[in-house]
Amino acid sequence: MSKNYIVTTLILKTIAFIISIREEIIKNLKEKIKDTEVALNLYSGTGKEHMAILSAILKLGLSLRMIIPTKDNIEEI
Repeated sequence: MSKNYIVTTLILKTIAFIISIREEIIKNLKEKIKDTEVALNLYSGTGKEHMAILSAILKLGLSLRMIIPTKDNIEEI
């Protein structure tokens, strides 16, 4: 898969309630995403974090692809 990716990192207070985390993610990503699809890696993190990011992506009306980093690239799973 050879494509240019824009990577965004968010720092969140994950001790917050899941809906607050989701709203913070939406606020941070809403103006940054210009496409209709995002690539997402959920390799690490908690179930609460995973639920919040998945909910935010769906609330933004985006589709998603699951990806993993490989030695030389990024691979869709």
